[in-house]
Amino acid sequence: MLKTKNNNFNSYEYIETELKFFFSSKIRMKILNCLLHGSFSKKELHNKTNLTYSSISNNIGKLEERGYITESRGKFRLNNIMKVKIKDIIDLNKSIYVINEYSNFWTDHNTESINIESLKQISQLKGSKIIESKPTDIYKTHNYLKNLLKQSKNVKSIFPFIHPEYYTIFENLIKNKANIEFLLIKSIVNSFIKSMDSNLTKIALNEGKLEIKSLNNVEFALTVANNFVSFGLFKVDNSYDQNKILISSTPEAIDWGNKTFETYKSFGENLYLSL
Repeated sequence: MLKTKNNNFNSYEYIETELKFFFSSKIRMKILNCLLHGSFSKKELHNKTNLTYSSISNNIGKLEERGYITESRGKFRLNNIMKVKIKDIIDLNKSIYVINEYSNFWTDHNTESINIESLKQISQLKGSKIIESKPTDIYKTHNYLKNLLKQSKNVKSIFPFIHPEYYTIFENLIKNKANIEFLLIKSIVNSFIKSMDSNLTKIALNEGKLEIKSLNNVEFALTVANNFVSFGLFKVDNSYDQNKILISSTPEAIDWGNKTFETYKSFGENLYLSL
């Protein structure tokens, strides 16, 4: 066991040394980030980064010494391994930003039920914003999400609960031929189905415009549509926090929402409904 710990420690030391080499120089990171998008000469690097020729030459030399970049006909490029490393470093930087920038969202909330792959790709949520209800506007979060839903065409939702107003919103979306997929906690499936227009629901199911699956348990709410993604969490006392959600309309965040939804959909249970 001691040997394993020492091996892990040596691994961390290697990572620390390498990251320190990158992050100790903003000039180096600018050059690497630039080379991530193509091969460039020193003059082209100067034009793209506004760095001085001496700074570029000095750091190009250090990067070549480590084998991170190669030169061909006066142009420099990253090797394939370095491209992967730089992308990972950029993702790490974004992930740390997401955690710190939205610390008010993560604090005092339960994240244990979130799939590990979704957490690994949390950097895609950069550019989101927190929508939070206030004493002077206690329905701010609900109204914000409600208005976004009304403008959506295709909707995928994971719900640990259903607000009474959602039934009408989703019925209208179905009437407008939107595609809707639900992953619902088993305890609310029956009440949800009974509250919807049975004839409308039946037609939508038969036409493939509506799909409903059940989950045993999930401790977050997710809605992803063509125009936004919304993410809400449970508090540490196991009650859902209806007063605070993370919202984004960036393609990266919507992609994160879709991938997270599909992960949970893969182990959702099909429902056999008699309407």
